[in-house]
Amino acid sequence: MSGSRPLRVRVASFRRRVLADAVDLTLLLGLNGGLWLGGITRPDLPAPRYDALDHLVTLATEHRALFRAPLVLLLCSGVLLALLGRGLWGRTPGEALCRLRVIDAEGRPLEPLRTLARSLLTALGVAMLGLGYTVALVDRHRRTLADLVCGTLLVVDRAAPPAPPRAPTRPVHGVVSARRTDR
Repeated sequence: MSGSRPLRVRVASFRRRVLADAVDLTLLLGLNGGLWLGGITRPDLPAPRYDALDHLVTLATEHRALFRAPLVLLLCSGVLLALLGRGLWGRTPGEALCRLRVIDAEGRPLEPLRTLARSLLTALGVAMLGLGYTVALVDRHRRTLADLVCGTLLVVDRAAPPAPPRAPTRPVHGVVSARRTDR
């Protein structure tokens, strides 16, 4: 990048970044909730002995193993969503909704290995109670911890959405153009 021009992009705001990730997380929680309700990942829960809050605290403290499978599934589905989304469409559904794109330092889309590393580091940053996002609050380019480590940048995609394909013009009474020329 020493001989090239500086990259001119509009960096995504913190609010837009969090909104895109919230959309993706909502999709993942819906998928995993559906699998849980379908009985695929539902563990055998002990019967509640107290009210709901006490029961949740008991589950979280005494039965931590119950949460391993759903959390691993959530992590794997999140990484898969990032790999497929960025590999096939260049962005995740949340990024598409917010018109964002992840690029490297040269402005190119991410390769699969860097996407995988960024996805795992993002999950780690979220698991550490959002510590990965707090870096974006003080970074000049609003990069998270995952972005700093992987050398990526989340930017607003200025490209207009693709125009719908135009229907081919057909001759009208032997005339190529439908516009009147006799005026």
